[in-house]
Amino acid sequence: MRILEQATAQIPDGPIRIDDPRLMLPPKQDVYGSIEGLMNHFKLVIEGQKIPPGEVYVATEGGNGELGFYLVSDGSGRPYRVRVRPPCFYGMAALGGHAARRDDRRHHHHVRAGQHDWGASVTDSPRFSDAALAEYRSILERYPTRRAALMPTLWLAQREFGWLSDPAQSYVADLMELPLAWVTSVSSFYTMYWKRKPARWHLQVCRNLACALRGADEVRVAIERRLGFTTVR
Repeated sequence: MRILEQATAQIPDGPIRIDDPRLMLPPKQDVYGSIEGLMNHFKLVIEGQKIPPGEVYVATEGGNGELGFYLVSDGSGRPYRVRVRPPCFYGMAALGGHAARRDDRRHHHHVRAGQHDWGASVTDSPRFSDAALAEYRSILERYPTRRAALMPTLWLAQREFGWLSDPAQSYVADLMELPLAWVTSVSSFYTMYWKRKPARWHLQVCRNLACALRGADEVRVAIERRLGFTTVR
């Protein structure tokens, strides 16, 4: 607060913005009270400010690092290119290289995946059948990039293998030439993908806010008591 008080005390008296209608929006009373102010407002909003051609980078020190803005102008009222450089740029820039690593340790982890509490052993080397491979190729033709085709490919793998075990997800990552982290982030986010071997019957109870207000927890407890098991959350 002391720094803010010192800074505000040193601000000189007078206007704080340039008095140029070509660059600054008019006051609200002029917009609502005169046709000139209304037209000035519309032209600036619709056409934009005519910035001379060139490029500039402006940065400020944020709470967790440098926050920068890179702007390229072609002389029109809209920027030719805008790029925001967030404070997490340096930290996040290294994640792609780490996620793309496919070394022996990752494969060793999946060979031991059968030790997890999945209720059944898993196949260490799943492979698509010829029919599934043909469907996978047709999926790729419908999307601009391989990553865009990840969700339907995971759905195909679940139909082919019955569920998405760790080896199955590793196979999808290798097949699509994508980092394993991308595959697992999608499969773990959407509940339609099964990471456990499904039982013969699959019961789902709505647990969103509306259902919770109408007694979803009581319904779940009643099902558990009647069938004699604990639901998977």
